Amino acid sequence: MLFVILAFALYRVEAAASAPVIPMGLFGRSRVVAGFISGFCVQFALMAGVTYLPRLLQESMGIAAASSGAALIPMTLALMLGSNVSGALFRKSGRLRAIALTSSFTIFAAAAAFVVRAQSLTAPSVTLLATALGLGVGVGMPVSNLSAQTGADARDAGRATSTAMFFRGFGGTVSTAVCGMLAPAASPVGTAWTFCAVLVSAVVGIAVSLPIARRISS
Repeated sequence: MLFVILAFALYRVEAAASAPVIPMGLFGRSRVVAGFISGFCVQFALMAGVTYLPRLLQESMGIAAASSGAALIPMTLALMLGSNVSGALFRKSGRLRAIALTSSFTIFAAAAAFVVRAQSLTAPSVTLLATALGLGVGVGMPVSNLSAQTGADARDAGRATSTAMFFRGFGGTVSTAVCGMLAPAASPVGTAWTFCAVLVSAVVGIAVSLPIARRISS
């Protein structure tokens, strides 16, 4: 309720401003809004993995803190690889929608595997699935900024970019709160609930990929 009140107040203030920090016209552009929501969903998935999986490895599987961190290094490397590869592919082909869909479907597949295998996860399988999740997140990293920038007028490109970054951060904040609520303790049930939430974010990501431009010329 408080969020709705604050959002309405922000709208009234920014709509009346002669030089708004966040031009309300941005929210009337489907490609810009798709970029905002895409960034939210990708960061939601990332923070779910980053905050929950170390707890799962330590609390449920009895792995030491240092070892649990090492087990998730491949996830970080996959994220970096995915981000660089998708950026290179975009520069070469300009195909942004395909990149967004690839990201969302990869996140969906990894989250679905976590849900299905929640009762029988082992440390190696957690590492493997976390790597797939990191790859999907990495592939989707450039999408939000690129969609927001190219969907806005040139004069609003900077503000569209900063707003896209805000929505990414907001997605991480919401993810931490939601996953903490769904899984107060690391367990098979907590794993299923946490990654069901990631599944929902991936489905939303797939849906908002459709308004994203199929190809953007450089």
